[in-house]
Amino acid sequence: MRYQPLLLIAVLVVGCERESPQGTLDAEDAYIHEAGAYDADEDPNIESLRTAAQQGDLEAQFKLAFFTQYMEGEHAEAVEAFKALAGQGHSESARMVAVAYQQGKGVPVDHEQAARWLERAAELGSEKAAQELAHYRTNS
Repeated sequence: MRYQPLLLIAVLVVGCERESPQGTLDAEDAYIHEAGAYDADEDPNIESLRTAAQQGDLEAQFKLAFFTQYMEGEHAEAVEAFKALAGQGHSESARMVAVAYQQGKGVPVDHEQAARWLERAAELGSEKAAQELAHYRTNS
């Protein structure tokens, strides 16, 4: 049975958490960390994301950067895209910048920057980032 890659990611994201030395990683982060490379060229949903992204949809722009850059190992480019989207108010993009700083993906490991980006994501409304920030503060 062949699963659609975006659907598989969505299924993996539901309900799983684990602890890491840097704090809480949700299932999405764990999947990225453990599963390795993702091939966007094999994903039929990428074209619809591209269309929506070109029309200014921030969520589509985030997913496109996530799947075509971050998952392909182009972490530095993805982090720049996430920073730009966070500047436009996209909370999950700010949280992914924090994850990048926690894990040293595309940027050097910097826990102070990670905390700043978690704060920004929480300010933008990310409940997940607020929880991760609280965990970070109690364990620092």
